[in-house]
Amino acid sequence: MVSFLARRLGFAVVTLFSVLTLVFLIVRILPGDPVLVILGDQASPASVIALRQRLGLDQSLPVQYGHFLLQALRGDLGTSMISGRPVTQEILAVLPYTLELTIAALILGAALGIPAGVWAAVRRNRLPDYVLRLLSLIGLSLPAFVAAIILLMVFAIQFRWFPVISAGGADTLTERLRQMALPTLALALIMMAYITRVTRSAMLEVLSQDFVRTARAKGASASAVIWSHALGNCLIPITTVIGLYLGILIGNSVLTEIVFSRPGLGKLILTALSQRDYTLLQGMIVVYTLMVVVVNLLTDLTYGFLDPRVQYK
Repeated sequence: MVSFLARRLGFAVVTLFSVLTLVFLIVRILPGDPVLVILGDQASPASVIALRQRLGLDQSLPVQYGHFLLQALRGDLGTSMISGRPVTQEILAVLPYTLELTIAALILGAALGIPAGVWAAVRRNRLPDYVLRLLSLIGLSLPAFVAAIILLMVFAIQFRWFPVISAGGADTLTERLRQMALPTLALALIMMAYITRVTRSAMLEVLSQDFVRTARAKGASASAVIWSHALGNCLIPITTVIGLYLGILIGNSVLTEIVFSRPGLGKLILTALSQRDYTLLQGMIVVYTLMVVVVNLLTDLTYGFLDPRVQYK
């Protein structure tokens, strides 16, 4: 178990270091000059030079990279070039909204996708199976922002059941849930489609195994065979797809927050891009990467709890 955890941590560190390097280079390739964004096109050359020196942009790329890397290793993501506030403070102010949305979509997608996949497998090649396979295919083909726009137009604009803008400043729990409903559903629909198809495939394979036929021959009830014997042996592939898609879910939350005007990392990263705020943009991508790396690490560790044999590989 210790060697298993050490290898996974080693891979996580290498991945994070590689992303830090790519983020630093990509951000500086982006068109636009943050100094001119801050001062305006009419700024004097002396003001431009002075601000470049203050922001450290007059230094060579290796020097800037070394400074950036040392700061990141200390947990210091720098200071926003536009607002002048610490990047960590900017991110922590909106991070709870993104985490809230992502976790809610994960729970909803798993709660709907796993039973749907089991039901489709049990009723293989029947009407429920065909319907669920068709719906899951539509869900896989539908981008998150398209699903968000459709839900917004139908349930917020047409029927007016939910607010158009999910501002995140609700006073009551009921209003907070109403604001979260459509963004959560937009993300959960795609995740549900992935989980449904993986659960169905895994269940079909397990239901054909000898131990399932033995359990039935011993007189086990149909529900016990399905939910205790079969589903328990499908948890590894289901956990894998949940862990993999959770990283995609975090990325999709950016567009979803923008569509619903919801506070979160999505709106913050859009602001950083439009203002060419290098420091804020770097910090946000680092946070996104760190979240994905942590999710992948936790997924790997979960395998050991679901199947003890994994701990020794």
